[in-house]
Amino acid sequence: MRDSIVVSYWTIRRDTRENVARGGYYLLVTIAGSIIGPLLLLCFNIFVFGSPFGGYLQAASANGFFPADLAEKFVSIWLDGFTLYGESNAGLTERFPYLFLSLAGLVWVLVRGDGPLRSAAFAIVSSYIIYLPYGDLLPNGLWRYKGIHYFKWTFPFLALFGVLLLKQAYSSWRERNKMVMPLSLIVGIPLLLLSLHLVVDATPVSASSATNSAVILITLPNKELDLIDFKGLSGGFLDVYFGSHRLLLDGRELKRVRDYRLLPMSWGVRLLFIRPVVGHSLEFLPDQKLTRYPGALSAQLGSYRFCLGALKPFRQPAQHEIVADYVVGEVIDFSQRGVGTLYATRGWSVPEAWGRWSVNRGATIQMRLADLRSHALDLELVMGALVSGSHPCQQVVILVNEKEVARERLCMGKGAEQAISYKFTLARELMRADGIIEIRFLTPDSISPKMLGLNSDDRVLGIGLRTLRLVPHPISSTVF
Repeated sequence: MRDSIVVSYWTIRRDTRENVARGGYYLLVTIAGSIIGPLLLLCFNIFVFGSPFGGYLQAASANGFFPADLAEKFVSIWLDGFTLYGESNAGLTERFPYLFLSLAGLVWVLVRGDGPLRSAAFAIVSSYIIYLPYGDLLPNGLWRYKGIHYFKWTFPFLALFGVLLLKQAYSSWRERNKMVMPLSLIVGIPLLLLSLHLVVDATPVSASSATNSAVILITLPNKELDLIDFKGLSGGFLDVYFGSHRLLLDGRELKRVRDYRLLPMSWGVRLLFIRPVVGHSLEFLPDQKLTRYPGALSAQLGSYRFCLGALKPFRQPAQHEIVADYVVGEVIDFSQRGVGTLYATRGWSVPEAWGRWSVNRGATIQMRLADLRSHALDLELVMGALVSGSHPCQQVVILVNEKEVARERLCMGKGAEQAISYKFTLARELMRADGIIEIRFLTPDSISPKMLGLNSDDRVLGIGLRTLRLVPHPISSTVF
């Protein structure tokens, strides 16, 4: 009996030593495999540029490297590029939904994978940690300027991790053994990521200009700010994103790209500070190519925070709170020449020479009637849709203050490709006491020109809106 106990004891010790040695071996393999790529890059840079970081990385670092922004950049690059940056359908998981499962698989590999798999996983995590904090890596350039090339090499590995996790879950189910962890990852991580989002809290503030000056002056509350939204200021993407803007905070000039970016939004422009700022006064001189609407300039000071809430498919994006006044009878032109930016809130691309496109599958216009009316109005629209021989029609549903008022099919050969006039009557029961009118366009058949083979534009487009007008409905007519 004693001999059996002694033999068992030494067997357990031997197995323990072997497991520890095997674990140490896997750890060394993982570390070695993870640093091979970075070492090769450093050696290449030394050989070619004479510096381990090379000319490119040095130039990129001059634009700012902010590790504190890693969490925000992860949410904006992976989950939602719209809330902060106004870039629809830019998140990696929005383009490739399988990556939700891949992130669960990544965690699984880091915890339970063998040496080679862990090496790949550590390399992927290191790559994102290195690149995401760069100040000039934004969702706006991820697809438009092919910034995705920093990360696309990781996609095959991430797909493999997701498959391995599914395989492990299936094997565990077949064997009725250790199912908790793989199933928890498969369900828990996607649900967590779908509920994680950014919320912008904004407060209205006065924005004024000195006499005969293009400078916009804003008094700040001397507390941390992440952004300033401007309505009544607009321009094309290139003019806003790359324009020659100047910004002074308490007399100190901030550097574009390193300290701030100006972003085109459907309702105006957003001044986003790369790192939060604190000050008393701000002087903003936008590029002269931007359009400013006299008497209509307004601003909001904002900050963002992380939240867990309703899952993304069931979460309604927050509306912009700056609502412009509208005088019944005026024509709103949504082209670059018009004032449509004052009324477009969510779901619109930037203005073009003819008008503007709705993007994805819904867009909203919001206004406040300058003179409250108790009778019906006629809504007059000039609009078309993205149609082609292979996609001849698009359906559009129009809701006013959340009530459906029209359902139309815009078809090729019937004016959809050129834009024609439509008129819909809004019953007086639709009018709100505060005079606000919210017009929503739902376009379930939206599609991108790239998918239709028309060009390389991958925006998912619905209607093309040229003009909008509200006029009094003839009192003698009957409204049903």
